[in-house]
Amino acid sequence: MQALSLRFLLWLVIASLVITGLSLAQSVSYTVVPINSVFDPPGRVLPGDINNHRAVAATDLLSGRPHMGFIWRPGKSTPLPTLGGTCSAALGISDGGHVVGSSCVPGDATFHAFLYRKHQIEDIDTFGGVASYANRVNENNQVTGVFTTSDGVAHGFFWHGKHWSDLGSLGGSATLVNGLSESGLVTGQSDISNDPDPVFGIPHFHGFTWSNGVLTDLGQIFGSDFGYTVGADAAGRIAGASDLAGDLSGHAYLWDHGTVTDLSPYDFVTAWSNDINSQGDIIGSWGSNDNDPADGPPVYTILCPCFGVLWHNGVPLFLNDLVGDPQWQFLLGLWINDRGDIVAAGSLNGGPLQRVLLKRIVVAAPAKENSSPLPVQSSMPRGFHRERDGEITVLP
Repeated sequence: MQALSLRFLLWLVIASLVITGLSLAQSVSYTVVPINSVFDPPGRVLPGDINNHRAVAATDLLSGRPHMGFIWRPGKSTPLPTLGGTCSAALGISDGGHVVGSSCVPGDATFHAFLYRKHQIEDIDTFGGVASYANRVNENNQVTGVFTTSDGVAHGFFWHGKHWSDLGSLGGSATLVNGLSESGLVTGQSDISNDPDPVFGIPHFHGFTWSNGVLTDLGQIFGSDFGYTVGADAAGRIAGASDLAGDLSGHAYLWDHGTVTDLSPYDFVTAWSNDINSQGDIIGSWGSNDNDPADGPPVYTILCPCFGVLWHNGVPLFLNDLVGDPQWQFLLGLWINDRGDIVAAGSLNGGPLQRVLLKRIVVAAPAKENSSPLPVQSSMPRGFHRERDGEITVLP
């Protein structure tokens, strides 16, 4: 009964925000372009990043076939070579079209981080570990990612040419990377100890920044030891998400040189920030709290009804409202570029969840009157889980 009442409150909040957000949405609209696989038969597409030319680093995940990375562009897609194995994943892309990810080596026994540029694939290696992947690259060809040691511990790395750095840790073993700015600022999450939380069974972790060899702990943003950062804008403001004190809800936030703005100021709403562009626009999702410890801390889980959200100047705008097509329902906002183009996950007419490009269009007309996140299609999943490496999966 309590869960039903909380979800009803969520509906009321969403309805009021749709009304207040219409004026902000009047000059911006989006068209929907499905992101399709380059392979035949096509598999489920996992997008990893989008650049300012609307090119997307993506991976085909067809069951029974090795995962394969490719570059997707509207009307044109390009499969990526491997490092000699049969599988790969494309996770990050720069404006110059350089792509990073991971590739199986001959024999497929392990995988190495790679940088693809000028039609050549370069092995970034594993830095003494047993495996690695790269997930971000900027215009200076600075690369971030994670390498795994022989005892299974994940270490974040920063690589530029022949030089690399282990990002270190905040007291625990694992450090994972989520974002890299053009200035070389790295964001992510790092365990603050190796002791498992008595409720969720995993170590506590904090969001961090790393720059020029210095790892900085952002601490307890809302009084909890579960939090992460996803990226920074040109002014050095940082987007992230953190549990509230008591770990019953998780909120997205914007960190501005020590000043924190709560982007979801309702205890009964869990919100994620997933990416930020150079102008400070943040993309993410809103949904209901998940208080099942088996699903992990709230900053890792979100229950549906859930909606993709764009925060513009701190105001949440629902992607359903910005598109204004009642046939589409957008549950997740995943990536955003500096032009305002968005990679999202949505459903067409209640069909299966698919990844799409929301192509930004500047318009003079107001948003369509029928634009609204309601009603909810019956096919909406139970919710979503954010993995430690940042991948978002459907809750069983």
